[in-house]
Amino acid sequence: MCSFVAAMVVACFASTAHAQREVTVDFKQFYDQIGGAGNSWSSNFPNEYATDSIIEREVWGFPVTETEHVLSVGHLTFYNYVSDWGSWRGMGLSTVTDTTNPGLGNDMASIMGTGYLSGVYGVMSGGSDLDLSWNDPMLPVIMFSPGVQLESMRITNTAWTVDSMLIGDQFADPLEANDWNRLIIYGIDADGGYVGEITQHLGGWDSVLGEWWILGNDNNWAFVDLSALVGATELRFAWDSSVLDPDGYGLVYPSYFAFDAITYRTAEPIPEPATLAILGLGLTGLALVRRRRK
Repeated sequence: MCSFVAAMVVACFASTAHAQREVTVDFKQFYDQIGGAGNSWSSNFPNEYATDSIIEREVWGFPVTETEHVLSVGHLTFYNYVSDWGSWRGMGLSTVTDTTNPGLGNDMASIMGTGYLSGVYGVMSGGSDLDLSWNDPMLPVIMFSPGVQLESMRITNTAWTVDSMLIGDQFADPLEANDWNRLIIYGIDADGGYVGEITQHLGGWDSVLGEWWILGNDNNWAFVDLSALVGATELRFAWDSSVLDPDGYGLVYPSYFAFDAITYRTAEPIPEPATLAILGLGLTGLALVRRRRK
C-alpha cells in the first residue's frame, strides 16, 4: 500500500512539472494610476509599481549619477529611462487617444488611438543614432525572469511615426518609392549572448501591391511571433531605415512604436485537474496507512 501511494505521489509531481502557465500582459491595471494626465516619459510609471535604480555613468568625461525608473509587470521588467547623453530611451505607459495632432508634442499616441487589449498600452522609444549592434547596451530593453518562454507581442506605429513617413516633418521627407522603415528585435540570453532576431516592418513601398504600406494605417496591430527566441531573457530593440540623415546624424523617422499583449509561458509548474485528483488520492492513502499502523 505504501509503495503504491508513493508511486501515486511521484506520478502527481511528474505530471505537475510538465504543466506551464500562459500569461498575457495587459496594462489596463494601471489605468487609474496614470489616467489621462500621466502621459509623459518622466512621470507615467505608477509609483506603487515602479522602483528607482541609481546608475553611474560619464558625460563628456564627468561622472554623473542618474535615476533609472523600472516597472515590473508579472515576469517582465521595463526600463523607463536608459541613459544616453541625458535622453529618454525606453518604455512609457500611455492612454493617449489623440491621433489627429501627430508630432513631437504628441509622441505617445498609438496610431490606433488605443491599445490592443485596453485603453492603456506601452510606447517604446529609442535614439536617433543608427546603431544596429545587438550588444549595444543603450538599446531599449524588456527583461524577462529566468524560466520564461516568449510567445508573442502586438506592435503598431505611433501617430508621429506614421505622419512622418507619409507626409514628412521638420526632420524628414516622406517615404519615396523603394524606401522602408523597420524594427529589429534581438533576443539576448542570461549571459548576454545573442539568441536570434526578428524583423518587423513599420512602413514602406509594397512592390507587389504597387502601393504604400504603413503598419497601423489599416487599423492593424501586427502579431509578432517571438517563440523562435528560445532561451532569451531579454528583448532589445533597434530601428533601421533606408532613409538616413545626409549629414550622418542617423535616423530621420521617429524611433518609436506602440506595443501591447505580450504573451509568454512560465516554467513554474501548476497542477492540472487530473493531477490534483491523483494528489488528493495519494494523500488520502497516506492518511489511511498512518491510521492503520496506529
